[in-house]
Amino acid sequence: MEKDIARFRRAVGDQVKADQNLILGNGKMSQMFLRHENVWGLKIFFDQDLQPNNLYSVNAQTGVVDFVDAPDNEVEITATFNFSAYSDAEITELVTEYGVDSAIIIALEELLANASKRRDYKQADSEVKDSQIFSNIKDILAYYLTKSGSSVTSGKRIHEQYKVKRTQSPDLSRLI
Repeated sequence: MEKDIARFRRAVGDQVKADQNLILGNGKMSQMFLRHENVWGLKIFFDQDLQPNNLYSVNAQTGVVDFVDAPDNEVEITATFNFSAYSDAEITELVTEYGVDSAIIIALEELLANASKRRDYKQADSEVKDSQIFSNIKDILAYYLTKSGSSVTSGKRIHEQYKVKRTQSPDLSRLI
């Protein structure tokens, strides 16, 4: 399964990254919200002193740290951790259910759907276009579909109400 996870991460571009959050305690705050989800390898430091794991818990999926006791006022709290877009458990579940090729395609389509919410806007310009991220993921998906030799296809879904219903041949007189 490790080879499948590594192959999935390479194809999707899901690199494992490291990050840290830094906040100041106020004596009341008992939660810390990390900048990322799917975190692991979390280490918490109070004023650069490593804290034992029993003083906090983390929801790895959401990136929320709960402290047993709120850190004191003006204590510098540093959280170091690793993160990625997909956890090993999520990848394993996708690969087990769909196979590696289909899992990669599903992940790329999911990333494409998330990126489609982003648009590039230019000031004083009436044109709106897909973000660069969307375009890049779309290209990666097309490339993977052609290179993988997969029998899985990706297409546009059109709701029935938007499909053109032709009962007669189209009027082509406007083209002349």
